[in-house]
Amino acid sequence: APPQFPEIAKAEPLVVIQHPGEAIFVPSKWCHQVVNLDDCVSINHNWINSCNLHHAVDQLLADHFEVQESISNLADTEDF
Repeated sequence: APPQFPEIAKAEPLVVIQHPGEAIFVPSKWCHQVVNLDDCVSINHNWINSCNLHHAVDQLLADHFEVQESISNLADTEDF
């Protein structure tokens, strides 16, 4: 198990069947998987809030620096 999740082996899935007209709230950073039993429309709103802001900023900066590095060979081009 990864050190940040030493008890991951004890985790059990939470299975939910969502019926028409119902909504489900998935808390920030919860891993989840969806299996649609019927055709449906999914409306997702991914929030950055006070609980996960530092994680979002860290990830945005990491992604930014990764992209900068991956295109560093273009630094001398116009409008870079």
